[in-house]
Amino acid sequence: MAKYLRNLTCTALFSMTLPMTAAAEESEVQDMSDPLAVYTQAGLGYTDKGINVKVGQTYDTGSDTSMGMNVLEIKGFAGEALGWNGRGADDSIDSIRFRNFTVDLTNGLGGQVDISWDFDSNQGSASYSFIQALPKMGMFNFYHSLDLG
Repeated sequence: MAKYLRNLTCTALFSMTLPMTAAAEESEVQDMSDPLAVYTQAGLGYTDKGINVKVGQTYDTGSDTSMGMNVLEIKGFAGEALGWNGRGADDSIDSIRFRNFTVDLTNGLGGQVDISWDFDSNQGSASYSFIQALPKMGMFNFYHSLDLG
């Protein structure tokens, strides 16, 4: 019963993502539908395989007309200690993922590099995506993507 209560408490605490954003020195509200509008982000999650952590931050591309962001995700550590279904989770990291986003602010054309490694299967993947922002249509923003990988 104690393990059930501990897991229930951990689920309640860690299942919420904790977005943290650096305050911009602008008086207008940032458009949160655009991932690059958030300068620094962090997330924490809890699953049956352990804890997941995500950290992202924009960086200076050296150009006033472009933006860039790196995002690092680490998934599945402390799975044996905190997992709840007993399906063979261990305390080691299950996978790691790195993503790099860039966008040209003049035309809305962006790119994404996505690299991941699964430690349990010793397999990885890498892909590159082109992303194109379309003009706002009513209350909707659409982003096309073409992926290779």
